[in-house]
Amino acid sequence: MGMKCPHPAHFFNPGAHSGVYPWQSCPASEAGIDQTVGPTFRRRMFLETPKPTPHPIVLFFRKTAILLATLVTLLVFGVIFCNLWICGSTHKEVYDQVEDVPARDVGLVLGTSRFIAPDTPNLHFINRVEAAARLLESGNVKHLLVSGDNRTNYYNEPRDLRESLIARGVPRERITCDFAGLRTLDSVIRAREVFGQEALVIISDDFHVPRAVFIAKAKGIDAIGLKCARVPRIRSQRSRVREWFARVKAILDLYLFEAEPRHVGDPVAIRLAERKEKTASPSPPEEPGAEELEDQQPSPAPGETAGVGSPGSESP
Repeated sequence: MGMKCPHPAHFFNPGAHSGVYPWQSCPASEAGIDQTVGPTFRRRMFLETPKPTPHPIVLFFRKTAILLATLVTLLVFGVIFCNLWICGSTHKEVYDQVEDVPARDVGLVLGTSRFIAPDTPNLHFINRVEAAARLLESGNVKHLLVSGDNRTNYYNEPRDLRESLIARGVPRERITCDFAGLRTLDSVIRAREVFGQEALVIISDDFHVPRAVFIAKAKGIDAIGLKCARVPRIRSQRSRVREWFARVKAILDLYLFEAEPRHVGDPVAIRLAERKEKTASPSPPEEPGAEELEDQQPSPAPGETAGVGSPGSESP
């Protein structure tokens, strides 16, 4: 039998019973303890020290860190999802070889800068020009619509594309310029709204074409894409990284903001020449193509909005 506790106050004097704690030997009724309370609670009441409450500043930073980690995780998954959506839904409409491209009336060439530095040609520009010229020569398109930035007299992507295509051997009358291609979305939508094209071959870089085709399909345009020659990754890494986020913005523009081109202007008809026949016999004389848009009216001055174009920008 355990030794009885003479008084409940001895609970707070462990040495009163020669090292034997009173609550280990005294009946609970004599110590004044509610016998309905379990032994676990009694052990916690006497033996455990309450945990200190964290400082409010510590709690604030802890909650902030959890919130930031959640947002970053959602952002990463959102970027990955948008990229997989665009690339996965368009890979069957994007072609690597000119010979594999189904016939369309018009090829849309997306603009980019001619030089990346003084006396340093832009390989993206050169490859797009070469792919567009080869596509026209193959007979798979009848006409080229070049679209891009016209922000100043010294920076004019459509004009540079046209001049380079002519130097490559493309007839001048087979080229029409769109000076209001501020961005990919503007170039694609204007091809239908202004130039009346319901079917297109979009010509650009391998990382850029899927987004352009995705925008066209979302807007009800029968579009396919042609990849130009691949620029080495070491010389295109910045553009490729930027494209990951441009695809996210494209989805937001299409399905959240419902973005439209900044400039629309009056409709412009493209008169098409007969498609070049792929035979050894001489081809009949072609009908005169559409007069160059710049010959019909002066090129818009910087900052001016015209029917077929106004200053804009087009990323690689």
